[in-house]
Amino acid sequence: MINANPQTYWIKSSDSEGGTGLKGSLFPYWSFTKTVIAICTLKLREEAIVDLDAPIDGTAYTLRHLLAHTSGLPDYSHLTEYARAVQAHDVSWARDEMLALALSAGLLFEPGQGWSYSNIGYMFVRDAIEAATGQSLGQLVRTMICLPLGLQSIELASTQ
Repeated sequence: MINANPQTYWIKSSDSEGGTGLKGSLFPYWSFTKTVIAICTLKLREEAIVDLDAPIDGTAYTLRHLLAHTSGLPDYSHLTEYARAVQAHDVSWARDEMLALALSAGLLFEPGQGWSYSNIGYMFVRDAIEAATGQSLGQLVRTMICLPLGLQSIELASTQ
């Protein structure tokens, strides 16, 4: 569905700004979340809090595999049931249900032996960095990215 009244916002290097819509409008950034997850993970690597090359929880894949989409993990987007649910604007699937269905056939290939886009891989990166730090992804994004850059209006959505 295309929004008939899209909202935009821009800022030029000369500090002039403008756009359409109301000031304070929310702009979701969907898959850009992968970028901030990767930034947090790499910053944690710099601080020696995580190891990019250590196998995760007894699996053959590592954070490096997950970040590069080379883990062999499938994605849920190929599931017919998922596509139908999205098209019907159904409520979000429970994480465990989605993972069980998506992972039921196992890995697509051995880690490091191919490439396949996987949202699930980034879910597992998020789990790993939250476990390593004891902080939520929202807290990590705020302390590692937003505060150092002075980004006061950025907030990680935690609900639909």
